[in-house]
Amino acid sequence: MAVYLDVPYCNQLSVPEACSDLNDPTGCWYCSACMIGWYFEAGPRQGLPELHTSRLPADIQGRAGFTGHVATGSADAAQMMQAFGGGQSEHVLLAKREHLTPLPHCAEARYAYSNAELERLLRRYGPIFFYWQKTRDGQTYGHASVLVGVRQASPDLIFHDPENAPRSSMDLSEWNAKRQRWKYSQMRREGVAHQIRQVPA
Repeated sequence: MAVYLDVPYCNQLSVPEACSDLNDPTGCWYCSACMIGWYFEAGPRQGLPELHTSRLPADIQGRAGFTGHVATGSADAAQMMQAFGGGQSEHVLLAKREHLTPLPHCAEARYAYSNAELERLLRRYGPIFFYWQKTRDGQTYGHASVLVGVRQASPDLIFHDPENAPRSSMDLSEWNAKRQRWKYSQMRREGVAHQIRQVPA
């Protein structure tokens, strides 16, 4: 068995390798939330406007060096949520606003998902939002992407990486090693009923 969901792609780097107002360099989580939402319905996502740098005074915006969303889980995000979000957790609020719920076992330190389990989750609930540790150009950092497919051949997983890399692939063992492990580290849409949309074979 295999599944490859037809998930619209959202790019956080509209102008790759350039400093541009069209880029959202630390907005991978927002693009990933958009992809999940767009699979189910068209239209803009609410996300967390509390974490957008446009809310900051002009002098602080200038020091930030970019316009866009700050990274969830960062000290900047905590300060902005304190100032503009009433001190709420950005992860809890994102899940609530975007109707996301954590996957079973996502916070367990030793748990390893199987291909069959991920395929069942994709077929039943649609695409999966996941935080992971990505290495690029010798630097490792926290990142968010969307799992869209499972196949029999290696590499077995297909995902949309909002850093200008739709339809990326990774072996399941690598995904299990690199995925983050905390309450909201892997999420799917709340509810169970949806019309599955697959990429034509």
